Amino acid sequence: VTAFEPTAAELPDYAGAYVSEEIDPVYRIVLQDGALSLMRLKHKTDKLLPVTRDTFVGDIGTVQFTRDASGHISGFSLDAGRIKNFRFTKRTN
Repeated sequence: VTAFEPTAAELPDYAGAYVSEEIDPVYRIVLQDGALSLMRLKHKTDKLLPVTRDTFVGDIGTVQFTRDASGHISGFSLDAGRIKNFRFTKRTN
């Protein structure tokens, strides 16, 4: 597996608001101090560390970003403990 070190130009593509059909809260991926972090209500900000292309890990678990046909980030799936493949879609507005 090839290690992934995203460039400063690549990181903003991951940032945005993400929603799930299964829960109401919005999960936000933000760029802070040159790294990605996950923000959600009533939880501390969780720094996400790159593992492989489009895969990051943090205290919450593993965040695997997905891309649309044109190669843009379109969402992510979350593996957190017993929760596997919990899907979020990136808001476009």
